[in-house]
Amino acid sequence: MPHSQTSAPRDSLAGVRLARGASPWLLPTVATAAVSLVRAR
Repeated sequence: MPHSQTSAPRDSLAGVRLARGASPWLLPTVATAAVSLVRAR
């Protein structure tokens, strides 16, 4: 049976790289998610 993309090992995010130019979009997104999580508690 061939492997699918969903059968990746648990630590599959260890080698993930960001695309060039993604950091200006990533920081506000993570910050918004963190603020939302804190407010929800």
